[in-house]
Amino acid sequence: MRKNWFAILIGCSFLLSSSAQATTPGTCFWITGLAPGDSLNLRAKPSASAAVIGSFDSQSATVIAKTGPCGRWCQVSVHTGDGSFKGWMYAKYLERHECP
Repeated sequence: MRKNWFAILIGCSFLLSSSAQATTPGTCFWITGLAPGDSLNLRAKPSASAAVIGSFDSQSATVIAKTGPCGRWCQVSVHTGDGSFKGWMYAKYLERHECP
């Protein structure tokens, strides 16, 4: 019985820490630096030749949240009125800001 409680406590602490991480400053992004009429692609892998999952301009993406590594490419989850999409975006066009 103690092992079950321990597993539950570990699971709960993981959930709490991961949800807290999603709302810490600097873990969300705005799209920036695009030419008028351009959009930023969300890709399946961190490569310009990877499949495009979606394209977003600065108005179409409601929240872009960091979900993994962020170097030249950032692993993100894009939330819009049409749903959520996970993939990679080129970091040059992402500006960090506080999550809503």
